[in-house]
Amino acid sequence: GDENSSISFNNKNYPLQKIYFHTPGQHLVDGNSSPLEINLYHSLSKNFLPEGKGFDFDEDLEIENHAETDIKTNNENYMNNKGVIISILVKRGKGHIGTPANKFISQFITNHKFRNLKVEENTEIKVSEDWNIKDLLPNKRSFYSYEGSLPMPPCYETFNWVVFEEQIEIMGEYIDILKKEGNPMGNRNVHPLNNRIIFYNNNIEIIEEEEDEETKEEIIKKMLAPIRITTDSRTGVEYRIGSRQIIDSYMGDGVNSNYLDDETQ
Repeated sequence: GDENSSISFNNKNYPLQKIYFHTPGQHLVDGNSSPLEINLYHSLSKNFLPEGKGFDFDEDLEIENHAETDIKTNNENYMNNKGVIISILVKRGKGHIGTPANKFISQFITNHKFRNLKVEENTEIKVSEDWNIKDLLPNKRSFYSYEGSLPMPPCYETFNWVVFEEQIEIMGEYIDILKKEGNPMGNRNVHPLNNRIIFYNNNIEIIEEEEDEETKEEIIKKMLAPIRITTDSRTGVEYRIGSRQIIDSYMGDGVNSNYLDDETQ
């Protein structure tokens, strides 16, 4: 996994700890379910995640050097903000395997190690260097959010859920494999809201780290470099005459007119 994957939520950074696939989906939108739901679990400690041992002073939180009162304050803060779960709803896609989401899934689902994976077994499957969870995110980033809990034991509360409104598409064959290999008995029933308030946000600003890329100006300069016109004199009449001679040589019956067919030109 990429140890640098994280999100910022309410001015706090939460690293990505685990990814769960649920068939069928766990959320209903306007009463409609999804055949697959992908949950990205972000938390300050793996102890808060499903099958975690719970909260009992965790060295991963790196607060052992604080004063005793600070430790208590931090502990309460972590207890009340255990993490953020991003939910991606999936529908059966009719597209080809080359879509980003399908390529993301194909890199492990077609691997023989995955198909032979046993329950409770940890297996490392190699993927390409450009394998990135961002390939699973929908184009439209509007979302629903609410304060909830883990959907699996130990069902810890105070997790923030972010559910993308737009579904992504994944090949039906891949969805069937995930269900067969990981969840043949189906999912738990949808639970009531229990007076939870659902928020909706359609005003999204995506901020990503900028990568070092060539500017358009640099790209154009490289493209023009092989055909840039040069003359010994760049002043007045001599420059215009010299430029005209060079241009004419590529036109009509000019000496360079076959430049499209002659690699040396």
